[in-house]
Amino acid sequence: MRFSCTQENLIHALNLVSRVAARAGNLPILSNIHIRVEADGVFLKTTNLEVGVTCRLRGKVDEVGEFTVPAKLFSDYISSLPKDKIDVVLKDQTLTVACGKHQTKIKGMPAADFPLIPGIEEGVERTVSLPALLEGLEQVLFAISATETRPEISGALLALEGNHLVLAGTDSYRLTEKTLLAEGKDNKDLRVIVPLRALQELSRICALVKEESGSAKVVVSANQLALTLPSVEFVSRLIEGQYPDYKAIVPTRFGAQATVSRSEFASAIRAAGLFSKAGIYDIAVMLDPDKSEVSVAALNSQTGEYDSAITSEVQGIGVKIAFNWKYLLEGVQALKGEKITLKATDSSSPTMLTEEGSSDYFYIVMPIKE
Repeated sequence: MRFSCTQENLIHALNLVSRVAARAGNLPILSNIHIRVEADGVFLKTTNLEVGVTCRLRGKVDEVGEFTVPAKLFSDYISSLPKDKIDVVLKDQTLTVACGKHQTKIKGMPAADFPLIPGIEEGVERTVSLPALLEGLEQVLFAISATETRPEISGALLALEGNHLVLAGTDSYRLTEKTLLAEGKDNKDLRVIVPLRALQELSRICALVKEESGSAKVVVSANQLALTLPSVEFVSRLIEGQYPDYKAIVPTRFGAQATVSRSEFASAIRAAGLFSKAGIYDIAVMLDPDKSEVSVAALNSQTGEYDSAITSEVQGIGVKIAFNWKYLLEGVQALKGEKITLKATDSSSPTMLTEEGSSDYFYIVMPIKE
């Protein structure tokens, strides 16, 4: 095995694949990167048996072959090299890496011991905008439960519905949903649950390659999700089970509605959070149609109190709601527009946040019951 490439291209490829190997389990070879050199290119691959990532590396092939080397050691060493040409040669089960006056030898393991990453032979396929997918992942993943006590909500719902791809996530205290446009040759619908860790890794990869491609191919089968880009292929296992029917709890009628500046509202929430009670993180939000304002307040007998009013368009009844300020702020930050809309019914019902004039994303947060 022999190939050459630039240090920049190699470190970029390693950044795409090495994180999966870093989370490997008890099998030593899962901590390695599989390097496969073929006549038409160089391919780097890692897996933790739940997620697999394959990246095509741009380089010059001199001799085909394959080998595996420790992911962290290889990545750390390559990142220390100057931005110059790198020559990689395999001889006697040792990988020699030469770059200018730098040369090292790295021990590894035979490629034959590396586990196979199965591809999806049959599945439902859609093409989506890569920037939109990345934005959708960022808007949904933060609200997903990080524990696995309830496996069905420890991942995101991914639903293919006609010409739409829907992402939804919840931790029982808040709920978020993003709808993306998707193109496909068939009209088959499919609902699956994708593990949170897998989608966090996918989001990181999409951020690294967003300049390389404007679209991504998503293929879903009964037990796997695959996403294909020009230089990367990502495969993940799915969570078995039925995702909760969250549509049943999404409110459709509201008694109060306010449109407010997102940046002003976020600043007020942060300030109020400083005076919330430890462990409760409670702040009060008041929608006042008579004064045309949204006020944010907090009271803590140990530290003091805070009260701020933001001029807003308020319709319907006046309502005062107690929120966990961290949950409320995360929802506000996930919205992209400068103007956002709060829709509420009363102090004990869920409140919905949306972008003004947009219907492809919503965030629902439960109030704190006083």
